[in-house]
Amino acid sequence: MTIRRVAQLIATQVLAALPASGAADGIYITAGTLPGSGTSINFHIENSSGQKTGQLPDGSYVSQIPGTEGRYNSPTLSDQTDEDQQRTEFNCSRFPAGQFRLVLIPQGTAPYYVMFDKGNANGSEIEQTFHGFGMAGTAIILNFEHQPTASSPTATVKEVTFASLRQSVQLALGGQHIGDAGFVSRLDKMIVKAADQTGKGQKRQAADRLDQFIHRIDSAFKKEPDPNADDDPSDKKSADNFKRFILEQARDSLRSDARTLIISLGETPKR
Repeated sequence: MTIRRVAQLIATQVLAALPASGAADGIYITAGTLPGSGTSINFHIENSSGQKTGQLPDGSYVSQIPGTEGRYNSPTLSDQTDEDQQRTEFNCSRFPAGQFRLVLIPQGTAPYYVMFDKGNANGSEIEQTFHGFGMAGTAIILNFEHQPTASSPTATVKEVTFASLRQSVQLALGGQHIGDAGFVSRLDKMIVKAADQTGKGQKRQAADRLDQFIHRIDSAFKKEPDPNADDDPSDKKSADNFKRFILEQARDSLRSDARTLIISLGETPKR
């Protein structure tokens, strides 16, 4: 795997917990918020034994996972106008095999992205990008497996709950990535109903409800509200269509989270 050049940010920590046991190869993780958001996102990795490597919620750095070696670069809040100052990176040249959790801690409320690149000793790589809406102090969890000797890397899966999906919808509304409030209320009711059906063991019905949720946001999707639309259309249906919108990042994030929930129910998404 090619280890990428690390941006020269102000806070750089060399994190190593050697010696490594068995085969190892690198991973590269970068997480950030939109330029100008005035906030950042920190993270650490945790193994099945509870050992951690990275930056903890209190701001301290740890390197407890055996077999890791790399650099962790976190932004400062002194200059949040440059993209590099929004980005936190972990460029790990050696990383052991096993099951892990990537724990992301937003420092403020803002849209975020995570790019995850991992490979193995055979040269196979997998790159994944996740988008979402973070709230200060609320952890975002991604589960992944790293097997350096496997024929191909294993995909990373975001940990999603009905509660986290409801929160993401509300954060998207607050950030004006989705509208209007009535549309959001209807989406929220669909999530609540799906959660209730899941609690009653009605997983197929819950999955159908989440598929309907995806259909609703797909139908509302457009890259941006039409600035030339009539602010006061004559009929209620046109008015509702004018108000109802969802921007691309919000659509992609909520769609992905709903699909993850459907799969967690043991069902297959229809959309």
